[in-house]
Amino acid sequence: MFEFAQTSGKGLFVCFFLRTTFFKEYIARYIIKDQPTLFDNISNIDLSMKEGKIFDGRTFFRPYSSDLAQAKHSIVISSPRLYRIERNHLVDLLVEQTHRELEVLILTATQNEQTKYLQTKGLLVKVIPTLSLCATVIDKAMVWYGAINTLGVASEEDNAIKVTDHNLADELIEFLL
Repeated sequence: MFEFAQTSGKGLFVCFFLRTTFFKEYIARYIIKDQPTLFDNISNIDLSMKEGKIFDGRTFFRPYSSDLAQAKHSIVISSPRLYRIERNHLVDLLVEQTHRELEVLILTATQNEQTKYLQTKGLLVKVIPTLSLCATVIDKAMVWYGAINTLGVASEEDNAIKVTDHNLADELIEFLL
């Protein structure tokens, strides 16, 4: 139920399970107060039923595609390696969203046939050769972040977490662009 990561040299633990009071107390007790962190103010993070769960390559698709379908303004997908994009059902969903006049931007690391295919479908693609981050920002509020390369290959070992936080979304978009 809990997943912990130990930071080197300091013996601090960061808990990624966002729904419990234990988490808030743990962060308050063990995170250094003079260093700002993502978890400084977690009381305003909006958690839906599907949030706070770590999704893997098998469990992410349905809630992820549902979130893409429910987007109202914009979608930014960072997918470093595109793979078999012609067969990816998410591409059809993204094309539908552009017909609804949503802004859709796909970031990837390499210009190739896959990126050309996306462009012929009317999707905006930006190539960033140093891109390695797998993430999606929906409506500048909802963030899917982790190791799942949504327009590439997702394996059972890959994972991602979904969080709704405007500040995190803004920071991630700024970092990506």
